[in-house]
Amino acid sequence: MSAGDAALVFIHGWGANGGIWDEQKKYFADKYRILAPDLPGHGANRGRVKNGAHTLVECGKDVAELIRRENIKTAHVVGWSLGSQVAMHTARFSDAIRSLVMVCGTPCFVGADGCDWGIPEGKARWFRGACASDFKKYHEVFVKSFLDFEKELPDGRRGWIRESLLGNPPETGPAMELLDDFHRADLRPSIGGIGRDLFVIHGARDKITPVGVVNFWKEAHGLRKTEIFAECGHAPFLTAPDKFNAVLGECLAGL
Repeated sequence: MSAGDAALVFIHGWGANGGIWDEQKKYFADKYRILAPDLPGHGANRGRVKNGAHTLVECGKDVAELIRRENIKTAHVVGWSLGSQVAMHTARFSDAIRSLVMVCGTPCFVGADGCDWGIPEGKARWFRGACASDFKKYHEVFVKSFLDFEKELPDGRRGWIRESLLGNPPETGPAMELLDDFHRADLRPSIGGIGRDLFVIHGARDKITPVGVVNFWKEAHGLRKTEIFAECGHAPFLTAPDKFNAVLGECLAGL
């Protein structure tokens, strides 16, 4: 972690780990202090889970506490997919948060009233049941599903992404608890109370959190910029890292 006046906090999505942000860590290391924590049961936190249920709110509290322990006074939080909701909760518990960047993020993952971008409830139930029956298999299916809709990638890059996600899979219990909470969560009512600058980066080909959610973010208070990557799906920071880093840098310039 490099010293600087402000910190960049990267929060990974479901079934991943903080190592997926390596390209961003290298790019921004000379400008910001960098934090990329692992969620409970993920990455370096395998085997180090807490007692009690693992929820997105608790994850947000944990990230806020990390920011406090590191004595960070100003932070920009970048949340991917499920991590976008963790980022929103982090802002509730830390006054240090200056801005939030939603990367393929959604306030409501499963379709609900007025949430036509959410995935169908039946599909969410099926995936949850499939993971409960054979977590390893369907974690791999999940990774493959969003890579299938990305732009053409060199074999080496695609292999690196797969290994980053599948080479260090999360623990089943905490991962399932976070998945269940993500399925239940609807943070739309709380958007107006975030009170932070908001940036949205999304992939046009995203089939996990479809790009229609951007229309919701466009109505959000505090929105500063929206960027849609036409050639990308659910992970533009992995599949178009140079472009993503440039856009993220533009978002944060002057804050």
